[in-house]
Amino acid sequence: MLFTTGYLTQKGKTAENQFRLKIPNLGVKNLFIKQIREWFRQTSRQDGDTLNQFCNAFSEQNPAPATVTF
Repeated sequence: MLFTTGYLTQKGKTAENQFRLKIPNLGVKNLFIKQIREWFRQTSRQDGDTLNQFCNAFSEQNPAPATVTF
């Protein structure tokens, strides 16, 4: 949906014939950042345990500390 509406544009294809996508401009990039920040704020307020696991994973260098549902 993001591709067909122009919020993502095609950058090329991978060797596996999958599309590479990119954010087309600074305005769309800022929109994504704002939306992701808001989602993260709301989610972290509702689920502090998962947030703590996520943050601790950086210092522990653990790439998969818990299953997170988006």
